[in-house]
Amino acid sequence: VEDQGIRDRAFIRCLRGGSQVWELQVVGEVRQLAVESRFVVFAVGHELHIMHADRDAFLIPPIVLESQPLYLTVTTRGQLLVLCRDASLSVWDLHAAKNCVRTSLHGLCGPQDVEFIRAKPQTGEPIV
Repeated sequence: VEDQGIRDRAFIRCLRGGSQVWELQVVGEVRQLAVESRFVVFAVGHELHIMHADRDAFLIPPIVLESQPLYLTVTTRGQLLVLCRDASLSVWDLHAAKNCVRTSLHGLCGPQDVEFIRAKPQTGEPIV
């Protein structure tokens, strides 16, 4: 992610072996970024963008979330975990391009209290 001093714009470049695969200009500040060998995921405001790492293409259209993501990670199995400011937690299977789990930690803890998040490989069930 590069900020070139252009107001409200950022550039995301995907490099492989030192060569640029693709570049994307986004409007807004990229607040979270997660990269796994096949996927690039980033958050701009309340929007979640999921791209293929090997080509200039979105996996699915940008997703508008109800709350701003605080934490993103992509597992080596292609599971995306998203924890938002409102304590909502989602797990996506990126290979199938579908949401597996949507839940909330509200009532249990706040997002700032979470120290560890993983997903069970077979089911996508979150472990917090």
